[in-house]
Amino acid sequence: MTKKHALGLAIVGSIVASTSHTEPIHLTHKIVEFIDGKSFGVGPDTIGLMLQVSHDTKKLREGKITKTGVQGTFALAWAIAGSKKYAIILNDAVADGSATVQEYITATAHFGKTYTLDKAHPTMSFDGGAFTLYALNKDHGQLEPVITCDKLTLAHLQHLPEWAYEKQTVSSMVAFEEVAKINNPDFMRASLELFKQSFNAKAYVYLESARGAKEQMLVLMEESCQKRDRMDSFILRWADAPEGCETVLSEKEIITFRHFDLFLSDLLNFLEDLTYSCPKAFGQFVAKYRAKKAPTPN
Repeated sequence: MTKKHALGLAIVGSIVASTSHTEPIHLTHKIVEFIDGKSFGVGPDTIGLMLQVSHDTKKLREGKITKTGVQGTFALAWAIAGSKKYAIILNDAVADGSATVQEYITATAHFGKTYTLDKAHPTMSFDGGAFTLYALNKDHGQLEPVITCDKLTLAHLQHLPEWAYEKQTVSSMVAFEEVAKINNPDFMRASLELFKQSFNAKAYVYLESARGAKEQMLVLMEESCQKRDRMDSFILRWADAPEGCETVLSEKEIITFRHFDLFLSDLLNFLEDLTYSCPKAFGQFVAKYRAKKAPTPN
């Protein structure tokens, strides 16, 4: 690693952590020299965007390290009322007095209508019938019933067992996927869709910035995957998909958390390889960051 990269990483280290557990690989295709530091290629804004996407993707995959441990993205519960099923997001908003409930349509393996529980709508009925609420117990690797009654209320969600509020990561879901999908495959598919939706929302900005340069990015992705012995990686098919069809392809091919985890890992590695291989652009990013942090003269 060059001194410029070491200095740059030290400067931005408080913002962006290292994106993978492997050393970055230097990409040598002639395209790199052509685009490095160029306004039409990879400039300081592109580097900043890639670092942000890497940060957000790593947080989704591995979680965020806090004083109390690793914190994931979603704490999920599952309600079954007759033939209907609902995914319930138990994030911090629950404690603040709101929750999101999304109907899961088994026949299409997608979400339907979204409901909100809040002060204005504190209860929710399920076609007038009773429901059973299940919460995810990661230690047991399964969903466990915690409530059975006629209406779902915020009070129910706010008084679940403490373990029900543990936020999961893609990697933590992989850890017990084989057991959990046997016990409740619909819950696993619904959970995967939520994680994929979160990734798609964050990756959208990066995809938009790459419009018109997909052929160049695909060549560099192929080099990265080849040097990492990952030529069967889904990111190659993802990058080669017609513009605007990336999400449709991921819906079709990423059907387990294991698939999703590998995809995110390969994407993180590529973004790190490309950043490392563009020292001019990285230097521009560092200079721009320093200029923003510099004190304003009196």
